[in-house]
Amino acid sequence: MKNLEMINDLLISNQGLITTEEVLRSGISKPSFYTIIKELELKKAAHGVYVKDEAVIDREYILQLKYPKAVISHESAAFIHGLLSGRPVKLSVTLNTGINPSRLTESGIKVYTVKEDLLNLGKSEISNEYGRSVSIYNIERTVCDIIRSRNKLNADILSGVLKAYVKRSDRDLVKLMLYAKSFRIRNIVREYLEILL
Repeated sequence: MKNLEMINDLLISNQGLITTEEVLRSGISKPSFYTIIKELELKKAAHGVYVKDEAVIDREYILQLKYPKAVISHESAAFIHGLLSGRPVKLSVTLNTGINPSRLTESGIKVYTVKEDLLNLGKSEISNEYGRSVSIYNIERTVCDIIRSRNKLNADILSGVLKAYVKRSDRDLVKLMLYAKSFRIRNIVREYLEILL
């Protein structure tokens, strides 16, 4: 009974989501946890991640649990930052080159890769719509990512993101140009800005 109460407390504090790792850290054995999963009729959201039936599946947070190095990027980051009006159908993330993205792409996630030394450039933590902390690129890094991937994206996305960015009062053009230099797209970014500013 004590284990069941502990699991219920974890579910309440995590808004209906629980991980096997959390359960094991709290001292409950895997066999006991699996029994409780059946008893509470928890649903498997991902490997090692379970949710109550009525819980909203927070795909960004679940992704972070499975792939701690994954950073929300491109169209998804643009939407979260208010640079795109419509939520993208697929979640977009960036991983460092060398990690096999096949499991992610098979589950409907759009994966971009960069060299490991650029993975953390512009990375920040925000609280998502469910109140959970997720890794995402800041606005300037997002703009650079959209420009870098312009040949893979719909032209309306590129145009919309750039127009929304230049209208923002919190834009940081110095930071944008520093990031552009790191990605070797400084001249391209400058050309876009000259047209829009």
